[in-house]
Parts: sequence; C-alpha cells; structure tokens
Amino acid sequence: MAVMTDKLHQGLQKIFLHGIGGDVVFGVRYVLADLFDVKKKTGVLDEMKSIYSESINGGFPDGALCSAVGVGEGAALVLSVPATKQLMLEVAQASGITGWEGQVQDGWTALDVALAEAKGRLAEHVITQVRKNILAFDVALFGNSPNAVTQFLATLPNKQRVRLTYQCFNVAHTDITNVNDYFLIPRGYRIIRVTFRDFVPGKSGIITTLTCEKLGSIQQQPPTVW
Repeated sequence: MAVMTDKLHQGLQKIFLHGIGGDVVFGVRYVLADLFDVKKKTGVLDEMKSIYSESINGGFPDGALCSAVGVGEGAALVLSVPATKQLMLEVAQASGITGWEGQVQDGWTALDVALAEAKGRLAEHVITQVRKNILAFDVALFGNSPNAVTQFLATLPNKQRVRLTYQCFNVAHTDITNVNDYFLIPRGYRIIRVTFRDFVPGKSGIITTLTCEKLGSIQQQPPTVW
C-alpha cells in the first residue's frame, strides 16, 4: 500500500509552490534543472531526487505522483495530473480567499484543456512529419509557455551563429502514452521512441527527438527513466 509521508508531501508542495523564476524554471507540472544549477550547487537536483525516491520507496508506481528523467547533467521532475490538481486544491484552501472553490474548478478545467490541446497539436505535428516520410525529428517538450515554437541562437562548430526553431509543446514524456492511445494509434500512427537531447537555453523546454512510424511491428520503447 502506497504511503504519503510528511516528507514527500512537503517536498511536492515545495516544488509546486516555488513558482516560475530564479535559476530554475518551473512549469505547472514540472521543474527543470540543468548544468548551470549543478555548478551553482542550488540543491534543486537533490530535492528532485529526494522527492522521486521518496515516492517510489513509499510504494507509488513511477508516474502515479511524479516521474523523473535525466537530461545531460540536469533533470526534469514531472508531477502527475492528479497530484497537480490536489496541490492546486491545497494551495487554494490555504489561501482563505473567498470563492476559492470556483477558482480551483476553473484551474482544473484550464489544466485539462491546455493539456488536451497540446497533445492534439503534438499528434498533428507527428502525422504531418510521418506523411512526409520524416520518421525522426526534433521538437521541444516540457514547454513552459503557450508559444507554439521556441527559437534561440546557437553556435555551429565553424563558429557561425544560426537561429534554431523548434515546435514547442507543453507536454512531458509521461504524456506520450496518452498521445499514442487516444490521438495517434486510432489514426494509424505512433511515437515509438523519445530521446532527450538538451535543454533549450533558459530552460524553456527540452530538445527531444521523436522517432515515429505508421503502425507496424516495432514495439513502443519508453524513455530512459532517472
């Protein structure tokens, strides 16, 4: 039987309440920490590891409360949608603001709508690419803004500066199974592999290679878990 310890509960609250800003970028459901945070010894990676370990040791399956993946020398910690909604409720209750019940319902609806839209948009992008016979391509997952694309300057080995553009989606690796089951497989497509490359500058997402196919014999392979 899974056990929600005080340590785990407090850790989840801390991650959720930290908000966007500072050296570590937080989305509604996830926190990203990169090499910069490691060098500054902010302790955020240790906190993320502690939360994830506490959840697994407490009997929660990976993804039930949270899931984590390593990205280079950094990592991403993702809260499940039910955990996110529960934390939204706790924050609203603690605020004591009149009408918090309605605000929570609005927040839950907004979360569901935004996630469904992001999943649908990702599915359409996958289908478009596969129809062009492009079976592996890069996108930015873990987006923390409503922008459909992310752009940044990068330096090539020959020192030339170029502007890179990626389609950006507010989804995590934990959402891919749902994207497959409800958006892609019924239409004859599937994401079969998720490979994390690196953080977008400013930690506004993670550059990720999606390997896809029309339905066939290749079995879906989950992303590497921390």
